[in-house]
Amino acid sequence: MAMGLSASPPAVLLLLSLLGLAAAGKLLVVPVDGSHWLSMREVLDILRQRGHEVVVVAPEVALHIKPSKNFVMKTYSVPYTQEEMKKQFQAFFHFSFEQGSFLERFVKAYQGVKRITDFGITSCEHLLQNKELMRYLEESKFDAILTDPVLLCGGILAKHLSLPAVYFLRGIPCGLDFDATQCPKPPSYVPRGFTQFTDHMTFLQRVKNLLHDIPARLAESDKESTVHCG
Repeated sequence: MAMGLSASPPAVLLLLSLLGLAAAGKLLVVPVDGSHWLSMREVLDILRQRGHEVVVVAPEVALHIKPSKNFVMKTYSVPYTQEEMKKQFQAFFHFSFEQGSFLERFVKAYQGVKRITDFGITSCEHLLQNKELMRYLEESKFDAILTDPVLLCGGILAKHLSLPAVYFLRGIPCGLDFDATQCPKPPSYVPRGFTQFTDHMTFLQRVKNLLHDIPARLAESDKESTVHCG
């Protein structure tokens, strides 16, 4: 079963650098389009500079995921066009500026997220059904996989290929980035969102990080109490 790890970009670099202390490692990357990819790309550039071989698997229709000299890119066909994808993303972001009741805005947000998620599900189905590409991935003998934990395609591949998975995800509200990866998050070592701390904190920073974490812990307690009482 793949092991999930959630970390900030510096910690991700440290973890992935351990792929090979004497020799460079071979990393499979299954990204998600958008800001997630824009942040991940910087990590891949540094890993390539350190001698690691990076292979990115992505649908042939993408808004931001493009070929680069710093990695090998493998694409697969999908049944939607770039115009359709761009239209749905634009509609999702434009609703934030529309007027209406809370219920109306909530329904629009839900519908927008569902339509965008449908692209990810469809993309994953076509990746897993691509026999030629899957054979290549099975024969390539990767050392690890770097992916997003929310859209499960990378996690499915990690389990299928028996690879350890490093999950790249930060800044999701309500601590979902940690819940998605099922990783421990002690406040003495893991900086909380918006603190701008690193994993090397002074004593006072650790205290502040602990105080910053109290509202999240109270929210988790309320959620557990609601579940138990229900």
